[in-house]
Amino acid sequence: MSMSALVSALRAAGRHHLSAGTLITRPVTGSYLFRIDQYKRIQKMVGNGTVIKSGTFGAGGHDWRIKCYPRGEVGYRGYISLYLEHASHGRTGDATADYCMSILDHAGNPSWTKGNAQLSDETDGESESETETQANNFSNHDAFGWGAFMKIEDLDEEEHLKDGCLCILCDVTVLDMRTTDYGARRASTGAMVPPPGLHRQLIEDLWESKEEADVENVS
Repeated sequence: MSMSALVSALRAAGRHHLSAGTLITRPVTGSYLFRIDQYKRIQKMVGNGTVIKSGTFGAGGHDWRIKCYPRGEVGYRGYISLYLEHASHGRTGDATADYCMSILDHAGNPSWTKGNAQLSDETDGESESETETQANNFSNHDAFGWGAFMKIEDLDEEEHLKDGCLCILCDVTVLDMRTTDYGARRASTGAMVPPPGLHRQLIEDLWESKEEADVENVS
């Protein structure tokens, strides 16, 4: 039964001031390519815990940003750490998203990929089971990802660093949720349309009353 038919049936049963709504969900996917020039040089210059941030990109009505730690986040020395940051939480509110990140090879193909099945929370560093594939709710924490995305020693210059550049591809799928509302039935508030001839009748009555008022009764 459609929503309109269901609402009509409930109103016919006596719920005259019924209102209703339908929650519609759809996945919206966006992608972003983050290229870091002279990556090896940067990696040698920065220390553990130093972060490099991409520009913001939109997906599903929210803004996102990649956070890269070339020498690992604190507690992940010897690794490359990657996180997806929800950059517009203060403006767009909570978001439910699934995502993956890939380091591309010289041909632009994903060479080292992780999806959110292996998520770790940037705040506490706890890892999830590799068999879990649930999406993440970006509410209490503004970023999710991997402290141990890839060992630094596994980053091959010939395979991964084209012209000395590191290319990171991020795919984000946001669960877009919208509500379609059905308004409550209200009594008609439209103005009544006067019957034909009423306007003329009112004018005639007005003139008759004026003529009577102008007649002076002399006794």
